[in-house]
Amino acid sequence: MNTQQYKSAGFTLIEMLIALLVLSIGLLGVAALQTTGQRFNHSAYVRTQATFLAYDLMDRIRTNPVQAANGAYGIGFFTSISNAKDCATQVCTPAELKDYDLSEWGKAVGVIAVTGQIVALPNPEAGVAYDAVTRTYTVTLRWQEERNSTTKVEQQWIMVL
Repeated sequence: MNTQQYKSAGFTLIEMLIALLVLSIGLLGVAALQTTGQRFNHSAYVRTQATFLAYDLMDRIRTNPVQAANGAYGIGFFTSISNAKDCATQVCTPAELKDYDLSEWGKAVGVIAVTGQIVALPNPEAGVAYDAVTRTYTVTLRWQEERNSTTKVEQQWIMVL
């Protein structure tokens, strides 16, 4: 009686399917990491834009010392500035410049709606407070952003003194 043992060489179909399953799970993990990284990157982008916008208004306040000294920029949370004169093309008084600054800043933040404008902050709220005792301004920006894959939305904010 001749008994020969045959060694199988190469992959069987089951081994191939298992390898494909392991590879697929790994690729799904990489895709999930990429998605999470993109979400955190967008969150950092929005926070950076909010910081730039807050410092932009602080610079505008510093360039108008007449109105800054009496606390005129401290208007609380706002949605619009009425009758702001275009100080980019016309000569303005310090009071008109203050209205122009707040109007332009409100448009940049997205609090004042402008047709066709891309808004950096989702659902923004903006405010400026003035403390007469310490003679300091506080610029506050608030916005909403999604923090995880569920539909939970948290309010984010930044304050600059």
